[in-house]
Amino acid sequence: MQGHDHSPFLLNEAARWNDQGLKSLEQGNLLQARNQIRAAHLLAPQDGRVLVNLGFSFHARNQLQAAERCCRLALNSGDSGTIRSATKNLAFLRLEQKDLCDGWFWYQQQLQDQNLIQHQWRGLDDSDSHLLLIWNDMGQGDAIQFCRYVPQLIATGYRIRLAVQPELITLMRHWLHVVAPEHLEVVNSDADAWNGIERFITVLNLCRLLDPTLDQAVNCSHPYLRLQQDRLNNPLPPLPPGRRIGMCWASNPGDPSLYQRKSIPLASLLDGLTRLEHDQLISLQRGEHTSRHQHRSAFAAELPDSADWCTTAQWILGCDVVISVDTAVAHLAGALGVPVIVLLPWVKDWRWHYGRQGQRWYPRCTTIQKTALNDWSSVFKELNAILERENAIR
Repeated sequence: MQGHDHSPFLLNEAARWNDQGLKSLEQGNLLQARNQIRAAHLLAPQDGRVLVNLGFSFHARNQLQAAERCCRLALNSGDSGTIRSATKNLAFLRLEQKDLCDGWFWYQQQLQDQNLIQHQWRGLDDSDSHLLLIWNDMGQGDAIQFCRYVPQLIATGYRIRLAVQPELITLMRHWLHVVAPEHLEVVNSDADAWNGIERFITVLNLCRLLDPTLDQAVNCSHPYLRLQQDRLNNPLPPLPPGRRIGMCWASNPGDPSLYQRKSIPLASLLDGLTRLEHDQLISLQRGEHTSRHQHRSAFAAELPDSADWCTTAQWILGCDVVISVDTAVAHLAGALGVPVIVLLPWVKDWRWHYGRQGQRWYPRCTTIQKTALNDWSSVFKELNAILERENAIR
């Protein structure tokens, strides 16, 4: 056996450990995930994909410097997809560490296609822009959060084509057509969105170009999302008198690892929430059928799964306060100006590191973060204190 080439065996073992580590991440077994992906890295130290995943595992344990080292090493992998992923992760890590200049630099480095670079919008001084495509390459909550800059562009004379997920089209049309319908079209983010386009920009890059220090966003003192009242016909149903508390306890299950970190078991949230006698709980949660069925009696009203974002917005406007994990419902409530309390995991997304309490990106937004990896009890204690203060003010 001496001199035999074991590299295929080692690579297969590395792939096996890497896959097991990703499954552990999805299940919330963070230490096990880190150790498994580290084993994969030791077997295949040059594999950039394993390095990126190892960075994920460090980040999930709030070990930001180790996560950053992994991303920087993965930049040398030679694989374009791996480099793009490492660059994006590095950007968010630097933003999380409040180095905005470096974070925006790395976020911009994701573009490697020369044709895309050539057609990217360069800012308000870009005189070649007649019709500007704004492309949402992120989640639906991100679109709600960062499209706050679209009215500013329209006001300076730009014609905008906003390309978003199909579920968001009606909401964006309702909102932005209030601003200037003749300067805007909202379309599905598919290939047809690019027809006739000379310049484009992604939604987060709007933030980089128009508000690089985030001063405008985190000092937002007024709600920026308005709806056309005469076209709204799905309000919150009539309820008995009392404080109306909207609730959303789970994030998108399409990303299992983030779902595990962000979501709260409904039973735990209901047990931890101190309610007054006349409080009316309203479910703003879609999906989560098992937990909703088990605790249906806790809610005075439940948003149907068939509800679109316009209907969700109308229900939110009928609430006195919204309690939500870090998901699109939280951003929608904030943008509408409804008081929202965002319950954050132990490792919070980069954007929640900015702004002051009670006004984080939105005029009436308060965040509460877990102080330990597997313990929401401190969050519930602070949540009840906030609800008690708000009730005393009412």
